[in-house]
Amino acid sequence: MCQNALEYILVDSICFQFIALDVQMDNVTYTFIEKVAHVATKRCAVNFSNFADSYWNAIGLDHKAKRTDYKFEVFPGGIEVNVFRDTYTLGIRPQAFAALVKRNPGYHRISEVQFFPNSRLDPEDPTDILVLKCLQQFPVYKLTFEGLREYEQHPNYWKLPVERVTIGSDGPSDVLEYHLFHNEHLKQLEIFTPTFDFMIKVTESWKQGKMVEVETTGKEIDDLAMIGYVKETAFKEVVSHYLSIYVDKSVNGFTRVLRLRARTWQELLS
Repeated sequence: MCQNALEYILVDSICFQFIALDVQMDNVTYTFIEKVAHVATKRCAVNFSNFADSYWNAIGLDHKAKRTDYKFEVFPGGIEVNVFRDTYTLGIRPQAFAALVKRNPGYHRISEVQFFPNSRLDPEDPTDILVLKCLQQFPVYKLTFEGLREYEQHPNYWKLPVERVTIGSDGPSDVLEYHLFHNEHLKQLEIFTPTFDFMIKVTESWKQGKMVEVETTGKEIDDLAMIGYVKETAFKEVVSHYLSIYVDKSVNGFTRVLRLRARTWQELLS
């Protein structure tokens, strides 16, 4: 797992620069390429296979065949793990996940942990203990927080070094503030069903490094476009509508960029 936040920011960029350069790629050692592939996202590592007859090609094909993404879903009645492969998605129990990842542990990634409304955890339950060990063992890319009973008692489950966080505007302020100010890996913060004023509050808080209060304006969410937010539409299982902006600030002499997204509404695909 990457321990340095800067690695998360740079590795994929470096990978694609290598791919774009017209150089003798086999001059790079196998050990180095393998280390880069394991740190990079699956999307980047698989692209190594575009090189013909090289270490990069072999490692890219290896990751294409072995790399697997998982999503942990925490419900009121338990925890399920979804296995994402190229041709199917399979729901399994956490115990099955633990058994699967014993083989080739370096090829497994947790793409997302999602806490559904009224979900719960028991710190003494063997399954929940196992899940926490898994979250601490493997890199986790995204956290979606819709609700967790007594969340204050389970900080290790949501204080994860994720790159993306999705949370409701009515979600716990503790969770929002932790990731906004203390998660050095954070690249994107998405708020669902926010107001104009709430997004202004989050934007200004990020800039200033602390939570700030803003005046109530009563403006519509689409008015965010007037201050630089750009409208987006994403098509997956649902049609999601967003307003987003990239906001940078200087932290200890380095520039950090955060993408802020307001999810305005969703429509089911017909």
